[in-house]
This record gives sequence, C-alpha cells and structure tokens, in this order.
Amino acid sequence: MLKKILGYGVGALGILLSCHAFADIAETAPSVSSPNAETAPHRKFHLSFVPVPVITADPNEGITFGAQGNLFFKDGQDHVKAILAPRFTYNSLTKFGGSIAALYYHALDEKLLVAFGMAQEVFRSARVYYENIKAFDDRFYLKGDFQIYQNPFGHFWGLGNQSSLAAESSYVDRTFYTEAEVGYYFLKNLRISLREKLLKANVRDGIVKNLPDTVSVFGPDQGVFDSLDLTHGLALVYDTRPRAELSTSGTLVDASFFFSNTHLGSDNNFHGFAFDLRQLIPTDDGRFVSIFRGIFQKIYGQNVPFYQLSDLGGAYELRSHPKNRFIDSAKFLFSFEQRIRVADFRFLKTNFRMGLAPFFEVGEVFGPRGSLAFSRLQPAAGFGIRLEIPPSTMFRVDLGWGKEGKSVFVKADYPF
Repeated sequence: MLKKILGYGVGALGILLSCHAFADIAETAPSVSSPNAETAPHRKFHLSFVPVPVITADPNEGITFGAQGNLFFKDGQDHVKAILAPRFTYNSLTKFGGSIAALYYHALDEKLLVAFGMAQEVFRSARVYYENIKAFDDRFYLKGDFQIYQNPFGHFWGLGNQSSLAAESSYVDRTFYTEAEVGYYFLKNLRISLREKLLKANVRDGIVKNLPDTVSVFGPDQGVFDSLDLTHGLALVYDTRPRAELSTSGTLVDASFFFSNTHLGSDNNFHGFAFDLRQLIPTDDGRFVSIFRGIFQKIYGQNVPFYQLSDLGGAYELRSHPKNRFIDSAKFLFSFEQRIRVADFRFLKTNFRMGLAPFFEVGEVFGPRGSLAFSRLQPAAGFGIRLEIPPSTMFRVDLGWGKEGKSVFVKADYPF
C-alpha cells in the first residue's frame, strides 16, 4: 500500500509541476480572448503542435508514463476544431504501449472520437464515439458508443458496502460494448430518449502477481461469470446545460427505466431504474461554478453479473476509492464540486485555462432487501487541478481521501 501511495504522489507531483510551468508562462502571456471580427485572420484553419509528458494515475492501473503529441486544427477564430494525438507510454503491468486518438468537433454540441491503443502485455482497445446534443434543427439528441477492449486492470472485492479491502482480487476484462441513444425534444430542453446497450463481458484470470484471481476467489454466487446482455431503456431527460459536461451553467434531471430479458437476446433477466440530478451555478461571470450532483440507482434480478450491478468508486463517483470498489444492487451518491478558474494563458500558440476544484462526496451501495443507512455512508473529500484547452478539451488531476485512504486520478475529462 505504501508503494501505491508513493506512486500516486509521484504522478500528482508531475502534473503539479507541469501546471506550475504553465502558470509561469501565464504571467507574461497575453490575455486569452476571442479575436474580434475586424482583426481575426481570414484563414480556414491553421495548425499548432503541443507535445506534453504523459503521467496518468489510477489506483487499479498504477502509474503510466510517456509522451504525447497534440496536433490542433483550428479555425480562423482560433477555436479547436480537431485534435490528432499519438501517444507512447510505459505501464508496469502492460509494459510499452501506444495509442492514437482523433477528435473532431463539427460544432460545440457535436463531436466524434476515434481511438485505438495496444501494449505489449494484454492491453488492446478500440473506440468510436459520437454525440450530437441538438441534431436536425434542435429536435433530436443522438449518441453512439462502440468499444472493444481487453485490459488487465479489473479489480473486485466482493459484493456489498462492507466488502473487505483485504479481499481485493484482479481479473482480465475482455469486453465488447455498444450503446445507442436517440432522443426527441418535445419541448426546448425536455426530451424522451430510447437507450439500447449491448454488453458482452468475459472475466479471465488476472496477471497482477501479488493479487489472487477473481475467478478463483469469487464464484457465480458473487456474480462472477461471463454473459451477453442486451439492455433496453427509456428515459425522460430535462437538460438546460448548453454543452453537456463542458457547461458552466444549467440543470440536468435524468430519470430512466431499463430491463434485460432472456426472450429478447440476453443471458440474464434484470430490470431497474436510475435518477441522475445535476445543478451548475456560476458566479462572478463564470469564474466560480458550484456543481451539485445526486444519483440513485436500483437493479432487481436474481444472480445478476457483478458488472451489471450498481457500483461506486473510481474517477467519476466516490473519488477516494478505486473503480468498482463497492458493488451491489442499489447505490446512492451525493457530490459537490467547486470549480474555480485561476488563470488564462497562451502557450505554443494555444489558449489554456487553469483551475482548481475542491470536492466532497458521500455514498453507499446496498442489497436488494436493504435500504440507505447513514451509518454505512462512505465519504470522500479532496481537490482537483484542471487544465482546459478552450473550447472543448481538458485534463484533470483529482486527489481524494476517504475511510480507506487516498486515491489519485489523472484523466482527460470532467468527472460530471
């Protein structure tokens, strides 16, 4: 455990030093503002190249080091329209690896991501993601996500809010996943959405030497088995955020019902419902943004695979714990994050924005016959560092503390 904590500290220190270097540049850089119509260059696009060190951290994955080149394609107003990002990395578990990702923004509310990656040991990944928040004259919401991957970073501690940290096991996760959502706006910000998800998951013996295999330690009674499930969902969504997760104001209310049935192509029968509530409150012309989030989800079914159940932990929910630390039929989570814009600056012909984000979270999971109990709540508190490339790209470091210690996450998106 001490080795892990030291490793996370090294990763966070690297990011802090990088941000400190950017801050030094910001002191002498011109202020970041959009060129006005009279002075803006009349070019269709121009390029800028920003090489950066790669230091990513995740409790389940360890520290990954490397280098990444970011080729930014910009329009005449200096807005990033596309990014091409090759990366070369080293991870202690997967050894040397590389990836390439291409991100295209047709508009601020429409994006396309294509990414491929692989490493010497086990890791393989491919993803195509598309989202259009306001398609066809603002009448439709469209989203599609296709992923196929194999990675050795799966960790499992058993089911329940009281699962022991000492029960940690590892597995190789081999997954094929595709998701599609089509929503229709019958009011300006209120839509009804049809959601379809296909998940084919295979749990294989882990390769982490100091951890037992999940398959050997936990059996089918803990939901450890392979399956293919097609999940059908219907959601009512009220969303006033103009740019989804990149917004600085607005409200999201997402209420959904979903089910999987063996008569409709699945290996398992289960159903459930979920609520996701978010409120973003800007102050001081957007320099401060307060974000509140509440989640409740419950799944009903017999012998459901653990990866189909409700989970807490990771870079997006309960950030003091590793991904999937707590898994059971139902979950509750409350999060608060205060985003603070600290500095705008320009580096290598590219606009940057740096910020801080202290946060607090509390949540728990419970079984099908259980209920929410304040005595079992798991708290998490910490702070984040944000580095954004307007209008649509950002990187973050989140350090969280909880009852079981600390976790550090370095990711390339907002937690919510």
